[in-house]
Amino acid sequence: MQFNQRFQPLTESSRLRLDRLANHVAHGGSVPPVRLLRIGELYFVLDGHHRIALTRASDKHAIAASVQPVCTVASVEFGLQREQLPLKAAERDFLRAVPLPDAATTQIRLPRPADYRALADRARQWCRFHGLDHGAEDAPLPPAAAAAWWHLAVRPDARSQPATPAALSAATYLAQPHD
Repeated sequence: MQFNQRFQPLTESSRLRLDRLANHVAHGGSVPPVRLLRIGELYFVLDGHHRIALTRASDKHAIAASVQPVCTVASVEFGLQREQLPLKAAERDFLRAVPLPDAATTQIRLPRPADYRALADRARQWCRFHGLDHGAEDAPLPPAAAAAWWHLAVRPDARSQPATPAALSAATYLAQPHD
């Protein structure tokens, strides 16, 4: 490991290389964009640690980057802890069963794995009741049916509650009695 989490060099060789890069840029030299991998809300540096270190040391807030997104079913946030993995697994299973539009997936935050299973059951019940049959009981909902459930059932329930942030939409819906 040549840098800490703040992109400060940890080795003498990294410090020397950073000094050479700073000198190159100070004399009008250009550098290519850094290459990043984005998974959910997290970014990982594939190439460009020294360029990022130089940018941060220069108090600049932006750098040219080439970002390669990695599509995941459940979002990944900064600071995810090992004990949260069962909850993320339940979220992933829910999103496989109820393939919501991307904008909706970030609005689901439930406190327990069982809540995700209950929410999936509610989505299936709503779709069956509204004639959006999806085949076998354990088959994933069609994306159009999942989107209809989200926009016509979940979001209106959340909007009916004063001051409900978007991230509580699913929890608010789950807490409401439904037939």
